[in-house]
Amino acid sequence: MVATVLPPLPATLTQAEAEAYLARCRAAIATAPAGVPWRLDASALHSFDSSALAVLLALRREAAARGAAW
Repeated sequence: MVATVLPPLPATLTQAEAEAYLARCRAAIATAPAGVPWRLDASALHSFDSSALAVLLALRREAAARGAAW
């Protein structure tokens, strides 16, 4: 089974970028088949605040709701 690849995390993910990044992820999720695992590349992330954690938790909740592995 091929994983759904979410947009890679940007180098900076703070409150200023969080909403736009989450919207890009949700657009990718909308086209993903249910139950297919999701993959997220965080290798570029180096500057973040608690908003980044909020984004990751929101994505985790959405994955669980769709029956997708995270």
